[in-house]
Amino acid sequence: MDIWINLEINEGQPYPSTHLTEHGALLAQCGDILDFLGYGQNIDVSSVDEWRQLLENWGIDDSHEVLWDYDIENWEQKDLEDMRTFRNLIVELTWDAGCVDYTIEQTKVQP
Repeated sequence: MDIWINLEINEGQPYPSTHLTEHGALLAQCGDILDFLGYGQNIDVSSVDEWRQLLENWGIDDSHEVLWDYDIENWEQKDLEDMRTFRNLIVELTWDAGCVDYTIEQTKVQP
């Protein structure tokens, strides 16, 4: 049976989670990345405003239309392909931080 592993390594410490589907692993990892980036922590503004402020804080302006105009309010509702694309876009924002790494691996349950 195939399973998917979401692996976050933060300052050398691994934080794995296992999932029955790739979509589940992507949901978890995107949530982890958004949390690391600081999304979802400001309840006083709209999701869109918070998203755009987050992007500005990480050096992304409105010239990056794909991220700037992303439907952040519905990111969890996306299909597998859209979720892969979103994950690949947001994980790049973490690269300059130097203290985190994210990967998703497929493996099999062993007896």
